[in-house]
Amino acid sequence: MSNITKEARDKAGEPTLEATKAQQSWSVEKVIATEFPIILKENTESPVPFFHMLERLKTTKREGWRRFGISRGESISDHMYRMSLITMFAPESLASKINIPHCRVNGGLTGQQIKDIWQEYEDSVTLESKFVHDVDKIELILQMVEYERSEKPQLDLGEFTWVATKIVLPEVQAWAEEILKEREEFWAGRKHLVYTNEEKPDEKKVAQADEYYGGKENAITNEKA
Repeated sequence: MSNITKEARDKAGEPTLEATKAQQSWSVEKVIATEFPIILKENTESPVPFFHMLERLKTTKREGWRRFGISRGESISDHMYRMSLITMFAPESLASKINIPHCRVNGGLTGQQIKDIWQEYEDSVTLESKFVHDVDKIELILQMVEYERSEKPQLDLGEFTWVATKIVLPEVQAWAEEILKEREEFWAGRKHLVYTNEEKPDEKKVAQADEYYGGKENAITNEKA
């Protein structure tokens, strides 16, 4: 095959190396245009479109494992999460040289620091812990909308809209409102479930949400289309 000329390959219909490379070319713009279920908003100051893009880190498997037939291997975000925890154990000899100020650990303090951070999160008193709790809820709401889109309005996950009422910080409430507005546009007049502070789920579900999420309820106004 190496002696066959480019012209002969063209006539035979065999793809040239140049053609193969062109077919395999990859760009962010191409992926967004062809593989996302919705058209992401451009030229906006809102981070919500980028949040939707991050779903791919959760759903895309690491290719190296797939090549060896591991079908239920880790996703990209699985890998990244463990990486983030490992960085917290950076040896002092490295932590003092690299730009990871929060990794300056020594003397076995890392475990206690992780426990303290976890306890701060559980107590949900500091601004930082409240923000992380709210981000947890935002991630769930994003995933709810994305799963509904993937099922082409055959799956109503509106029960999870109640989570939005548990968001505390106004800045994060604004994100929730934007995401839930996207959801209303997606359902576009079709019957679907929406919970707010005014229209709540049954008492059992409310009790479960209160036990799990706690915090004060904040009205996120969403009307059924």
